[in-house]
Amino acid sequence: MSRRPQKAESRESGFQKLSSQEPGTRSGPETVLLLGRASQILLTVARSLGRRRLAVEVATAHPEEPLLRSRYVAAVHTLPPYRYQPDRWLEELLELIRRGAYRLLLPMDEPSLYAVRTHRRELEDQLPLAMLDDETFEIVFDKARTHQLAASLGVPVPRQTLLRTLEDGRRGIRGEEAFTPPFVLKPLASYGGPAVSRRRDVRKVYDNEDLEPALEEMLEKGPEPQEPVLLQENVRGTGYGVEVLAADGEILLSFAHRRIHEPIHGGGSSYRKSIDAPEELAEASRKILRALRYTGVAMIEFKVDEDAASASRGRWVLLEINGRFWGSLPLPQAAGADFPYSLYRLLVHGEGPETSDYRRGLYCRNLAGDAKWLLANLRADRSDPLLATRPLPAVAAEIRHLLLLRERWDTFSLDDPRPAVAEVRYYAGLFLQQALDRLRAAVVNLPPVRRRLARRGSRAIRRSRRVLFVCKGNICRSPFAALYLRQRLGDAGIVTSSGFYPIPHRPSPPEAVAAAAELGVDLADHRSSVLTFRDVRRADVLVSFDEEVHRTVGRRFPEARWKLHRLASLPETASGTPRMEFEDPFGGDQETFRESYRRIADAIDRTPWAQTADSPEEPAP
Repeated sequence: MSRRPQKAESRESGFQKLSSQEPGTRSGPETVLLLGRASQILLTVARSLGRRRLAVEVATAHPEEPLLRSRYVAAVHTLPPYRYQPDRWLEELLELIRRGAYRLLLPMDEPSLYAVRTHRRELEDQLPLAMLDDETFEIVFDKARTHQLAASLGVPVPRQTLLRTLEDGRRGIRGEEAFTPPFVLKPLASYGGPAVSRRRDVRKVYDNEDLEPALEEMLEKGPEPQEPVLLQENVRGTGYGVEVLAADGEILLSFAHRRIHEPIHGGGSSYRKSIDAPEELAEASRKILRALRYTGVAMIEFKVDEDAASASRGRWVLLEINGRFWGSLPLPQAAGADFPYSLYRLLVHGEGPETSDYRRGLYCRNLAGDAKWLLANLRADRSDPLLATRPLPAVAAEIRHLLLLRERWDTFSLDDPRPAVAEVRYYAGLFLQQALDRLRAAVVNLPPVRRRLARRGSRAIRRSRRVLFVCKGNICRSPFAALYLRQRLGDAGIVTSSGFYPIPHRPSPPEAVAAAAELGVDLADHRSSVLTFRDVRRADVLVSFDEEVHRTVGRRFPEARWKLHRLASLPETASGTPRMEFEDPFGGDQETFRESYRRIADAIDRTPWAQTADSPEEPAP
């Protein structure tokens, strides 16, 4: 790739602008604003900067996150979600920036990066941004362009092709050059477009028959209709990461890790080890950064076939470049490679890192993620070579790393214990509440209890005119149920829906809209509403879908418990509703929504409401 001299001049002048920025008028330490959802990444950055006596503030749409309890977070500011209220998000962020005296704005996740990039001009007028220049951003956050750049530099990459239509997918599995399963389907970018905060995940496909439905779903989920999808060969091996801080393409600070625990079907690691970077991977990283004249932090991800015992003798390929702080950031921080503070020194003061050395052989574990991995590893078929499993004796032997003081945890720190304590309490409370909900659901499923609830529900229905369906977010279950029943009743009743998730005006997911349309329900124009006391007071009957909804509504509006009913208890016949819950299909594919809506429609069809609607001579409810 050419260096593009004119573009390089504009990059350099932008860097000088950041370096020469004068401090704000606020007295006290220099202040940095972190933007995005709390995670181990944000916590690590806050600790890095806070330990250097910088003031750290956070702007987020989720101020309740337990990791924000850190002693190094001086203030938390609430912003509306960008996905649903982009104009208000920008307005409130600009007002926050004008009130503060921030030296730097650091987006902490990809949704925040895309949001900041969309409004880069307005924000750059107010303060420096830790952002890649637009040309580098477009290459790094587009997997096809990253692949093209790496291949042009002689860096090994997986074989892949771009699919724009279902027919492209069919051609990809035919002929001599056909891809053989398993193979991987990747979106060009994980985020972007109007639904900037909605993640589009990588899919692994294990046989040719599953390719077409998976590809169809991914083509529909793109930010624009029919956005291309990458079909990529599945590369076996172990994940390696080369982490860098670079200025104008030259590496100032580098680090490397090897993944120890990876999700058995692929994904981010929950346990890793600091290592010396294999020379081939380090050289490939240098080539790419120099070609991009890269300024900022990055994690360059590789896959290495370790069957040959080393990267130099085994096959290795570049997978992607994370042009931001990465999920395993707590490991280099614990090992002494202080990327957040080094980036701050570079962008604000024009200075390099204080040190470039770090500790090798240190391990770091994400406790919540690793608990899920351990369970999956126990249940997995270890004879399947396609699964990233580890032998149980090797897993048990990992205790020695903790005993020899060679292990750290992502969220726990002796000088800042509150985030880890809050996280443990959160997950323990969540586990306990889920257990209680399962117990409550089992009790109400007992035949005598179900019969009593059905009689109570039937009496309430026959006296009701105003019906309110309530679910969590009011974008999936409750709007479908309300519109479906409204069609059945016509003018015979007033049917509405709401949710207790505190963000209004959200649309239903595309999968929900498509599945509902198959049953004659139009969700295209639906926007969510938040349940209020006025809504509850006006309704004759409130209908919930699962134990979480039933418990939450009953706790928030105790005066309305007498008119709160479970949908599954309302049908006058028990067939077709073997479970008392209608699980939230949010995040599922179209088939998940289709099955959920069929169950909801079937339950409504067997209530006294529907029977009344089917009998014109009967009085309206």
